[in-house]
Amino acid sequence: MTHRTGQTALITGAGRGIGRAIAVALARLGLRLALTARTSDGLEATAALARAEGAAVSTITADLADPAAPAYLVAETVAAFGALDVLVNNAGVLLVKPFAATTMEDFDRLLAVNLRAPFALAKAALPYLSARGAGAIINIASAAGKRFYADQSAYCASKHGLLGMNKVLAAELRPLGIRVHAVCPGGVATEMTTGQRPDWHPENLMAPEDIAAAVVYLLSLSPRATVDELPIRRIAADPLWG
Repeated sequence: MTHRTGQTALITGAGRGIGRAIAVALARLGLRLALTARTSDGLEATAALARAEGAAVSTITADLADPAAPAYLVAETVAAFGALDVLVNNAGVLLVKPFAATTMEDFDRLLAVNLRAPFALAKAALPYLSARGAGAIINIASAAGKRFYADQSAYCASKHGLLGMNKVLAAELRPLGIRVHAVCPGGVATEMTTGQRPDWHPENLMAPEDIAAAVVYLLSLSPRATVDELPIRRIAADPLWG
């Protein structure tokens, strides 16, 4: 990971869960961090953990449902650190609700945060990532992007779309020196997951640190190798479902 030391990463959804674990893991590797979440609640706690690992940290609050947020986040990151090398699209919204009960407002909210925002963030970040010649975009997708889960029509649609975008960006941006990866976790013990799936017992789920380790792995790949999609399932799960 010496080739990433001193570089700058923008991590969305960094106030808790997987985003917090990724922030701490990248802080340990010497990256400078721009951390963002919808509210400051939890974000400063993440920043404190990252700073304790020696990282320079900037925090930015923004709601990714706002179409103006992605460009603002990238601009603030570059203003704080003068560059952007790694974009981690981690922020996401989960909804467990039967299709018949899912409203258009529900659908629009999930697509805005889970799909539109990563697209817009990648577009805003592109000039800075390409200027570095070794940029990386990591999209935290889901097992729900590769198969279906009952009562998750909007969530599955958003994550299937994210993986489709990931495939295209991986091909288009590789000639610019930008590598694009997707991590596709099964069940992870986060507030978002356990709040929507009380039937899933936390002891049978993966930890956020397991997903952070996957991000570190992807960033450590040599220039000769890449991984477009990295599925990760919990040991306790049915192999078909994650």
